[in-house]
Amino acid sequence: MKKEEICSILKKFMKNFPQDSFCEEDMYPCFIEHLPQTFYSEWESGATKCVVLNNKWDFVIKVPLTGGFYYDGDEDEDEDGEFYNEFLNANDLPMMTSENSCWDYCNAEAVIWDYAEKQGFSEFLAKTEYIGDLYGHPIYVQEKVKPFHFPEYNEEYDKFCMDICESLDCFYLSGYWLTDALNYYGYEKLYRFLKFIKENHLNYDLHTGNIGYIGNRPVLLDYCGWRS
Repeated sequence: MKKEEICSILKKFMKNFPQDSFCEEDMYPCFIEHLPQTFYSEWESGATKCVVLNNKWDFVIKVPLTGGFYYDGDEDEDEDGEFYNEFLNANDLPMMTSENSCWDYCNAEAVIWDYAEKQGFSEFLAKTEYIGDLYGHPIYVQEKVKPFHFPEYNEEYDKFCMDICESLDCFYLSGYWLTDALNYYGYEKLYRFLKFIKENHLNYDLHTGNIGYIGNRPVLLDYCGWRS
């Protein structure tokens, strides 16, 4: 299947979906239920987007969630004792403007990739691109990434990787992944990229769940950050 065909195919599946509530918070399970099981292999959801995967594709579908999300908290609680985070600042980044969506974190990711390409750093990121609307809701695709998994523990290698973290002044990403990135890109290029993500406020939500590999190339797969 070609990624350009995704929106038209989804539209056929979603003809009975309540269009006025498309991908509001807590609606994505209903969205998934409208897809035939033969269409996807699995799906995942984070705070700001739903991801649909098929083992036969070299890309994944990313659908931004609207509104916000609830979680247990001690401040600004509602009557159920939950804390609500509303999506208001997806576009609060140096390379974005008020014309960019304030709630669409997939749009933020696509803009970041375009900006990184102009700055010479796009190879560090899995490409996210907009492919069309479904009932007025934007749909995106991203290059498929093999998620990072911690290797079997080795004390000597673990210390070596921690030394890499210290030399790069980067402790929010796995030392194992950083070591792979160092071997792939070289110290100078990796150091400049880490400086790039700090200067552009892209390091606020980077963790081991947001890194992986395309082939043997270490990349970030979720780099839009989080700004509630």
